[in-house]
Amino acid sequence: MTKELRVYGASDDLIEFAGAHREEYNAESGVFDVLGEKSDGVRVHVECTGAGTWSVGVSQIDEDFPLPDWNIRVRQGTTAEAYYSAVLVMDVPDNVRVLERAVSL
Repeated sequence: MTKELRVYGASDDLIEFAGAHREEYNAESGVFDVLGEKSDGVRVHVECTGAGTWSVGVSQIDEDFPLPDWNIRVRQGTTAEAYYSAVLVMDVPDNVRVLERAVSL
């Protein structure tokens, strides 16, 4: 079973996680590990671009940790989220965990 997790920037200093994990970080950039139930996961990168928009992306956690077979996509934000942010959308396992690696103001 999977749930949708959304990650995006809001205002000029908030990183938002919504859906399967809900949390807000007061930061202009951050790196987070999103971990599944089978030792799988991705590293999520979020950054305010300084041009009034946000950038989001994923990478492997390390070279021995391949990307999982999750449905991962990026779309434009909506008014309900933040229309000026790219939104990272992932179908993640039910018991997903998010670990903060680094955030900065």
